[in-house]
Amino acid sequence: MKTLKLFATAALLAVGMSANAQFTNASSGGSASVADGWNSVFVEVNPSVFSPKHGDSKSFMGFSVGYNHAFGLSQNVPLYIVTGGALQYSHDNTDQDDYSGYSDWSTSLNMFSLKVPVNLAYRFDLPNSSVSIIPYTGIQFRLNISATSTENFEGDWDDLTEHYAEEVEERDGESINLFDEDDMGGSKATWNRFQIGWYTGVNVTFGKFLVGFEYGLDFSDISKDTSIMGASIRLGYNF
Repeated sequence: MKTLKLFATAALLAVGMSANAQFTNASSGGSASVADGWNSVFVEVNPSVFSPKHGDSKSFMGFSVGYNHAFGLSQNVPLYIVTGGALQYSHDNTDQDDYSGYSDWSTSLNMFSLKVPVNLAYRFDLPNSSVSIIPYTGIQFRLNISATSTENFEGDWDDLTEHYAEEVEERDGESINLFDEDDMGGSKATWNRFQIGWYTGVNVTFGKFLVGFEYGLDFSDISKDTSIMGASIRLGYNF
């Protein structure tokens, strides 16, 4: 929470600087206008962690493709609002320690999400070069479109007793909709489709190309008492 307050204060100061610059320019007889922004297309790797309030955390991996647009706020201060959207696919495969005496049992997760950021960014252009450093902070809205969990038995069925063979046959390959209360056995375990979080990061542009890193934490839980912490490693192109 202290970190969030620090970034919120920085954002307010930046907006105040922009407003002051525009007022000064207008007072001196000039006209303040909106600076040119830019467009970006990008791909990301998204290492993330399910973080329950009780119990062990669980890491998983995601991949994203997206588009952002930067809107300039001032002709005099390189301050921008950046928003857009990205489609993320997340996957995880967890080997179960034991299932009814047999270890060849795993659970796979597949999830698709739409991410919409609203960030405040400041661009530092390095002198005599085409390199710019663009730190940013803001919020991210996430719509979880689909999420399924599938159990898979990979062992030798001949090793199973008749009782367990029937149970495994029923559950092997079965997909569970993590947004369905009936599949999840109640509302407490059911996942939420909509989330919001705080994210901060930095992009470095080299002419038209960019690399970036981002880290953040959800304010709202993916399920009861479980949130997501995520990072992004980004490659993109500006135009």
